[in-house]
Amino acid sequence: MKNLTIILFTVLVGCSSTIPEETLIFEIENENATIESLQVNYELVKGSGKLVAKGSYNFISSFIFESSRLNNLVVFKDFIGRKSFAIDSNEETVKLVDLRKNIEITSDQFTNEYPQFSGIFFEHIFIKKLLWGEKIEQADYPNLIISQEFNQEYGMQFLNQISVKNDSINQDFNLSIFSRNFE
Repeated sequence: MKNLTIILFTVLVGCSSTIPEETLIFEIENENATIESLQVNYELVKGSGKLVAKGSYNFISSFIFESSRLNNLVVFKDFIGRKSFAIDSNEETVKLVDLRKNIEITSDQFTNEYPQFSGIFFEHIFIKKLLWGEKIEQADYPNLIISQEFNQEYGMQFLNQISVKNDSINQDFNLSIFSRNFE
C-alpha cells in the first residue's frame, strides 16, 4: 500500500511539472455580491443571525429572515427563543409588529420608545442589502461609523457582519448573519 501511494504521488508530481505555466494561471472572481446579480438566479434568500447592542441600551437578539424581490421580513426573538418583534418592509413601507401583543407599531412610535434604533434599521434598502449580502456604502450614512466583514462564497464576497456605531446616542450595533440560503 505504501508503494502504491509513493508511485501515485510521483506520477502526480511528475505530471504537474509538465503543464505549461500559463495554463495554471486563472482569475478568481472576487466581486462583492449584489442583489441584481443574485436575483438573476434566485428569487428568495432565507437565513438567520444575531443582533448585539451595546451602549445606552444593551441586548442580544437572534433573528430569522426572508427576503424576496419585493419584501423583507426579519423576526427577532428574545433570549429564550420567543418571537418578539418583526420588521416587514417593501419599497413603500416599513412595518414593525410586536408579535407578543399582536399589534403593528409605527417606526416613529418604536424610535420614541427606543431612540437607539432610529435610522438605518428602518430603511428598506439597508435591510435588503444586509439580508442579500451586499456591501453597505459608508457614504450613504455619513453620521454613522460602519465597519463590515465579508466571507467568500461562489466567487463573490458576501457581507456577513456589520458594526454600526452612532456616537450621538452612545449606541453600537453588531449584526451577524450565520446562515444564508438562496432559492
